[in-house]
Amino acid sequence: MPPNYKIVLMGFHQLICDILRYVEADTTSEVVAVVPQRSEKEVRWYDDIEKVAKEYRVPIATDEDLQRMEFDILLCVDYHHILKKEIFQLAKVGSFNIHGSLLPKYRGVAPYIRAVCNGEKKVGVTLHEIDEGVDTGDVVAQRSFEVDEFDTIEDVIMNHTKFGLECFKEFLNSIRYNDKQGNYHYPKEKQPEGELWQNWKYEEDGELNLSGSAKDFFNKVRMLNYPFPRAYIRGNDGKKIYIVLERE
Repeated sequence: MPPNYKIVLMGFHQLICDILRYVEADTTSEVVAVVPQRSEKEVRWYDDIEKVAKEYRVPIATDEDLQRMEFDILLCVDYHHILKKEIFQLAKVGSFNIHGSLLPKYRGVAPYIRAVCNGEKKVGVTLHEIDEGVDTGDVVAQRSFEVDEFDTIEDVIMNHTKFGLECFKEFLNSIRYNDKQGNYHYPKEKQPEGELWQNWKYEEDGELNLSGSAKDFFNKVRMLNYPFPRAYIRGNDGKKIYIVLERE
């Protein structure tokens, strides 16, 4: 059983809720604060991290509050801001992020959408250290999974949640304290260089190319599906016509 670490969680979506529940119910560690990523535009298909935090009596905080706190681990999940160095250096063990790709591939936003639209059949999730770059820190844990021909973004997100939690469990159990050096260590490896792709604009990237291949068309439709905004084409009047993918 790992020691009692004080953990701060930052972000939103189902994975961060599952991590909070796991820490509080199945470990000797504790979540001492949650910094939620709020977005009024999001479709609420996942548990509300603020409500889950309230269930476990975990305080809601801001990143400024963290400068007045003591904690061991800071973990970001879908936190859409680049942390300042003075924030991510506060954690005694370290600060980490869970990213939806097999880093160093598909750094930046919308990694799963980009990967499947590019025809990738294997994607994954990576827990990595936070540094001053974007998704460039050392890799601590990683899991891959296959994308079936008819999987939608909803299927991919479910696997992301499952394997992201596995990565966190592996990391938490791998931490060791060096009494002589007075620091913590855990297995990790440096990332090779990878392409950073930051911009995903739905107005531009959500439009389907009718002159492209049928495969490219289908890949975009199944990734731009519930719970995300749908892919679309434009009618002769310029209005959007949304493409909905439904299963029997």
